[in-house]
Amino acid sequence: MKCVRCQHDLIGNSRYCAACGAYQDGRRFILEWSGLAAAVIALYPLYQAANALIRLAAPPAAKISILETRCQAHVIQMFVENKGGRSAHVLSPSLIESRANKNTRLNLQPENGPYSTEIEAGQIVRIQLNFPSPQRLPQPSSNESCAVTMALDIIGSKDHESVEGSCKCPK
Repeated sequence: MKCVRCQHDLIGNSRYCAACGAYQDGRRFILEWSGLAAAVIALYPLYQAANALIRLAAPPAAKISILETRCQAHVIQMFVENKGGRSAHVLSPSLIESRANKNTRLNLQPENGPYSTEIEAGQIVRIQLNFPSPQRLPQPSSNESCAVTMALDIIGSKDHESVEGSCKCPK
């Protein structure tokens, strides 16, 4: 049998070459590949640092969700949370009345004009729309259910999205 490295004749089934010192079994690869393994291990912290810089340069988009919606005759309150990594701009909600499978857009104007606000990352904001008399939210009739849905337009999330919250029509 010959040495795998220097081709010197080995005595019997020797696992070690006396001429060059090479192991004849799998142990010979440990020394040959240890330099490559050390290089990979040394590059790992650089990989982690590059990922951290990328996350800082481009934080995740805004992620808006509505926690709660309350309706009264002349007031709508929405509690809105931004769970994303960027701020988002919220525009005036669209109001839709739902009765017996029929949806109707409501043309109510808040007394403080069109609504617009900025929600920072991690922030919870209360959005309140006050409607002056004689404007009011619809009332349910005695035999049918009624709901008011608010659709908020969000700028700064994925591209442009809308989230909805609804509540029963106030009595």
